[in-house]
Amino acid sequence: MPSPVRLAENGLLSAALGNLTLKGYSMDLLCKDNPLDLYDPDWPMLPAQQGCRPTRFSYSVDKVPGIAIDSLVSGGCVIEGATVDHCVLSENVYVGPASIVQDSIIFPGATIGARCRLKRVILSEDCHVPDGSVVGIDTRLDRLSFEVSDGGVALVNNESLQRQAMSQKAVA
Repeated sequence: MPSPVRLAENGLLSAALGNLTLKGYSMDLLCKDNPLDLYDPDWPMLPAQQGCRPTRFSYSVDKVPGIAIDSLVSGGCVIEGATVDHCVLSENVYVGPASIVQDSIIFPGATIGARCRLKRVILSEDCHVPDGSVVGIDTRLDRLSFEVSDGGVALVNNESLQRQAMSQKAVA
């Protein structure tokens, strides 16, 4: 599967993901009746993942399996004892043990630590989500650190995660 970045470069992102802005947040790629059929044999796919490792779903040390449900997972991803539900994961994404990621778009190279909970998040490229982070569960709290759409979708990058960590230290 091409990454959302590659789709954008080819002018297909607006059809596939509704421009991938907070106002246009959409999970259209996951719809079974999406007009952009990634499995159409007449539409050649030129993967940008040359030399990319295969995707791996692995058990955590606690023997919990890594699973993805109703999601698109690109090459090089590792889902280690985590649950990914209704998401688009670009290449080389890591999801750590006991994490739950739902209704989200994760860009290339992002890492999600252990015991994280992400829901309705757009996670930027090469972003590192620290262990135990929670985003997308409480919109009121999310607005303190992240840009959040009227529909409750949080745009997360490394800078906004630093703001979240600082505000949590101030409260503690």
